[in-house]
Parts: sequence; C-alpha cells; structure tokens
Amino acid sequence: MKRPVARIRILVSSNPKKPGTKAHYRFSLYKDGMTPSEFLAAGGLREDLRYDEAHGFIAIPAEASTFAAATQTSNRSAAVNRIRNLLNKTVENGCTEQEAMAAAEMAGKLMDKYGVDMSETEIREEKCTTGIHGAHRARPHPSQWCANQIAKFCNCVVWHRRGTGQINFFGLPADVEVATYLLRVIEGAMDRSYLAYRNATHERTGMRLRNTFMAAFADRVNARLGDMLKARHTEDLMTTSGTSLMVVKNAVVKEQWDAQDLKLGKAKTVRIAMARSDAARAAGQAAGNKVHLGTAVTGGASQSRITQ
Repeated sequence: MKRPVARIRILVSSNPKKPGTKAHYRFSLYKDGMTPSEFLAAGGLREDLRYDEAHGFIAIPAEASTFAAATQTSNRSAAVNRIRNLLNKTVENGCTEQEAMAAAEMAGKLMDKYGVDMSETEIREEKCTTGIHGAHRARPHPSQWCANQIAKFCNCVVWHRRGTGQINFFGLPADVEVATYLLRVIEGAMDRSYLAYRNATHERTGMRLRNTFMAAFADRVNARLGDMLKARHTEDLMTTSGTSLMVVKNAVVKEQWDAQDLKLGKAKTVRIAMARSDAARAAGQAAGNKVHLGTAVTGGASQSRITQ
C-alpha cells in the first residue's frame, strides 16, 4: 500500500492530558503538520491517534486513519507469522526436543510482547481462531492429558471431539499457534521416550505399562507448565493503555467463545488401567523432566484422566 501524505492538525490550545502522566508526554510529541508515522516514530501510539481524534484534540485526514489501520493489521500478521516460523523448528524438521521446546519458550515471550505492544482496544479487535491437533486420529493420544494445562498457559479454551483423537484450542491467533505447537512436541516426546524405555527395559510390555509411563510423563510436564505459568504471572503485564494483559485476553476469549454458542458435553473422569511398576512411573517422570520447559518442579502420577 502506497503511503499517503497526510498531516496531523492540533485542534486544542494546550495539552489536555493530566500533567506528569505518560499520556501528557505523548501528546506533547504532536507537531502541527507532522504525519501519523512521524508521531509513532517519536514515541506516540496508534491508540493515541484514535483517542485524540475521537475526542477532538487533533484532526487526521481519512486516508491517514486508513493507513494507520492497515499498518496495525500488517503488524498483527507479521507477529503471528514470526511466531509460526519460529515454531516450525520441530523435532521432525531436525531439531532436538530441547531445541524445539526452547523455540516454544521463545514463542511464549513473543506472545507476551505481542500483547504488551498493543492497546486494550487493539486486542479487543482481534478475531480468535481455532487450532486443531490430531484431526485425523481415530483415538485419543495420551498427550491429551496435557491439553488443559497447555490451554491455561496459552489463555485458550480447549475441548476434545468425542469419539476421535482431535484436540481443539480456541483463542487469540498467536496463543493458538503456541498451544498447538506445544501439544505436537509433547506428543512426539512421549512416543519417542516410551519407545526408548520399552526397548531398554526387561519389564513386560503392554497397555498397562504404557499408561503408567505416559501418565507419569504427563503429570511431570503439567507440573512444570504450571510452574512456568506462575512465573509469568509474577509480573502483571500491561497493555499500552494500562490495563492488565491477562485480564483483557481472558475477557476477549470468553466473549468470543460465548458468541460461538457451542454446546460442550460435561467432562467425565475415565479410569485407566495401570501397571504396578515403580520403574515405569519413575522413567515416565524422568522423561517428562527432559522436555525443555524451564524450571523443574516436582509432580506425581495420577490414575484418573479427564476427557470430554
């Protein structure tokens, strides 16, 4: 899109913002005749342009407002594409599990930066998307036992399509990218770790032994994801308009999810058959600890799993 030449006109005789505030400082950046892009380069915000124009503090020709909106959309797409490209570094593409999870950790940081660089208004204008994992799988995979914790970490709604192995994440585009990636990597790590354990052990193999190993693996990963989530929430990240990023994102996802009017069945607890194998349980926990998720925490295996 060709950049239009449009100039800002200041319509007030003095700075209308409260002295000593960031808004007051940013308003002082306006100069009669400057372009919106020059204002942004000086440290102003797109939210300032919209707010100040709406309240009659400044005037911007229509073509300049159109350019600002187009720039905003372009920046959103670029942020999501950057996260998507980073997450394409999967184990299947030659990365180790540690490298893949390090990419996910970096994506989580980008996910937060993407949010704090936006205003509450901009986040509320975002359209939520649905990410699907295991669309063609006929049966659930044990990695589904990590789906709820992944959803919490990524501010998403999650549900399992009954009778299939399909897991769905609903949330803001960048968050959905990270959620589906995490589940994909965890599933691959589970399968490879159990295969290595089965080939190395002399224990009797079978579904009970596999369930024990996978449950311990999932519980360990869930505990570590929970620890990472707490660490992220020790600092209340803010949007550019000063509101809590997590509060705004959760509200946006809830509002758009409610608008979907989808009726989900009640979750039920399914008892799975377990082997009485301390070795399998310990091996599963150790394998879950090797997946690079950040600070390790303790966690135990559970014999009950929730499905929908």
